[in-house]
Amino acid sequence: MTMDHSLALAILLVAMCRQIESGTEGEDDGSDIDIREALNTSEPLWLFWQSDRNSFPVCSEDYCINETETCIRNVMIDISSEEYYFNQAMLLNGVPYTTGYIGEFNDGKTPPKSMEVREVGDLAEDSGSGLHQLWVLQYLEPGDHRCMVFFIQELEGATEDDLNICEMYIKGKPQPSDPPSGCRTFFKARCNATQIYKPYSTTCKEVVKLTDTTANSGVRA
Repeated sequence: MTMDHSLALAILLVAMCRQIESGTEGEDDGSDIDIREALNTSEPLWLFWQSDRNSFPVCSEDYCINETETCIRNVMIDISSEEYYFNQAMLLNGVPYTTGYIGEFNDGKTPPKSMEVREVGDLAEDSGSGLHQLWVLQYLEPGDHRCMVFFIQELEGATEDDLNICEMYIKGKPQPSDPPSGCRTFFKARCNATQIYKPYSTTCKEVVKLTDTTANSGVRA
């Protein structure tokens, strides 16, 4: 049985409240973060740290290969008060790969704090396949908003184990000193990551010059 959007959001909010009660430094104050302020940028959002692996086995019968995702970034196509269209570009085993997504701001909050994310192709087919997630913005760097942390919940076949998935994004060109101290403190205190996975490296700066012309092409029909 799968978990619908409302139930997944409720579970996430309960988990967040428990973490807020712990009084950790850098915690979210809970109500006034507008996810649109984080997403509304023409600059790429680089996936800098994540709590889940970016390398995984893919098997067919008795044969398995290891696939690694690196240089992952989200590129905005369009945004409104209700929806966010974006492409996610990456290197998959060194080969450029791009997927189109739509995020819907439908959590009923003012301002919205989360979005329900699907692959664009899945909207027409409604096949139940492909990515379907809830992204909740839990930290936004004060001032320049150049670092942000999302809690991510799978909405297809979700379990409570998925509650600890965190992704940190850096807006624009990452710096040698990144992540900023506030973002770093929040991620380490709140994401319960036994190991931090880092899909970004300095070589990604060259990749974006070669591939993001494709990544910036529209995903809307």
